[in-house]
Amino acid sequence: MSSDKYNKIQLKQIHHLYEQVKARRHKVKNAQFMNELRENQTRHNYKMEYDRIRSALGNSLIPHDTKTTINNRMSVLDKLIKNAL
Repeated sequence: MSSDKYNKIQLKQIHHLYEQVKARRHKVKNAQFMNELRENQTRHNYKMEYDRIRSALGNSLIPHDTKTTINNRMSVLDKLIKNAL
C-alpha cells in the first residue's frame, strides 16, 4: 500500500472521529436546551395558574371553604415556583 493511500485513509478516519465528537457535543447541547425549555414552561405554567387563582380570589364572591382550598393551592404553587427557580 502506498503512503499516499495510507495517509488518505488515516485522514478519513480522523475526519470521521471528529464528526462523531461534534455530533455528541450537539446532542448534549440539544438535551440541555430542551431541559431548559421544559423548566421554563413549567415555571411559566405555575405562575399563570397562581395569577389566575389570585385574580379569581380578588374578583369574586366565593364560599369560604372554596377560598380556603384556593389559598392552600396558592401556597403549594408558591413553593413550586420557588423550587423551579
